Amino acid sequence: MTKDDSQKKREQAKPTGGIMRNSASMRRLIIGTLAAGGAFQLNGWQAQAHGNRSSHDVAMLRSDLFMPQDYVAFRQQLTAPQAPETVALMRLYRERATLDTRATDEKSMAIKQDTRAFEDSLRMRDTSRQAMLLVKAGNTDAAVAVIEGEGNPEKIVYEYLWTITDIAYMNQQGNDLTNENEKELIAISKAAMAFNKRILDQMEKAENTVLDEGLLVRVGEIYHNIASYMIPDIGDMSKQAEKVGYRAAKMGLKTRRMIKADQSKEIMIAKWTLARYEGMRGKTDRARDLFTQSIKEAEAMGDMPGVAWGRFGIAELDARSRGGEMKANMVADIREMDMGDSNDPRTELLKLAIDRLQ
Repeated sequence: MTKDDSQKKREQAKPTGGIMRNSASMRRLIIGTLAAGGAFQLNGWQAQAHGNRSSHDVAMLRSDLFMPQDYVAFRQQLTAPQAPETVALMRLYRERATLDTRATDEKSMAIKQDTRAFEDSLRMRDTSRQAMLLVKAGNTDAAVAVIEGEGNPEKIVYEYLWTITDIAYMNQQGNDLTNENEKELIAISKAAMAFNKRILDQMEKAENTVLDEGLLVRVGEIYHNIASYMIPDIGDMSKQAEKVGYRAAKMGLKTRRMIKADQSKEIMIAKWTLARYEGMRGKTDRARDLFTQSIKEAEAMGDMPGVAWGRFGIAELDARSRGGEMKANMVADIREMDMGDSNDPRTELLKLAIDRLQ
């Protein structure tokens, strides 16, 4: 496409500029781990566990990548695959998949409603529910005891990972994240980060084993998720949430660099996440440098959605410096990028992010 053709295409397209509704309008890059606000991506042990389920269940849940509406089924498949409620839920998913899914199909709509109603009854695991209610009652120490009483470090980290993600899912409205349960999210996140620090301090003193590496991956996931969930799409971000999220973003990058296995993609994501916080804190040069690094690393991996998100981050950073108005031509350039795999949820999430500018 020539430069003139590209300009003509932009002029014919729907305008893509606009004013950000508030400083928290455009949100996070969620492309790894168990992030409730975006795409869920299985890691090694998760993929192996999920691979043991039926091919029908895998098909119902979009292969190894998941969007928020799949969260409950995704979590149940990983945490309690043989539980009666999980079996019943997946039966509904399979039944729904065999029907015509047109909105006018009454039977299909009824099954969808039954599925959502069933999922609503499973929105939180018991540990998550107990911890959240205890924090609401002002007893954070008891909430921490519920989680950390689970046994060995691997089990405790696992519980923190799912409890934080469950709370974030409770804040979900469609593809948007609210700040509804910010108090509870902050309290559990701070406890998780304190536990993580004890793990990291121990591992910095000795040579890591294979099991240690697996634990580090879980710790990195927790930091990534905390940094992601602290930034709401709907509602303002408190100073305390920004402080906790920023610390999690920094520790997430540090943790990924401690892991011996290839973490190229995860480090790219961690830099993007930290860049957003640096931008919010007014550290424009630092943010731009991190965004640029993430773009170069994504390009080296051939990760086009990662490149697009990096460019979007720079466009958002530029908009913040000009009072919130994002340049239409910068957004148009991102829209026209070759995103690679059209089924990658990151592509869908980027479109949602751009649409929020309209």
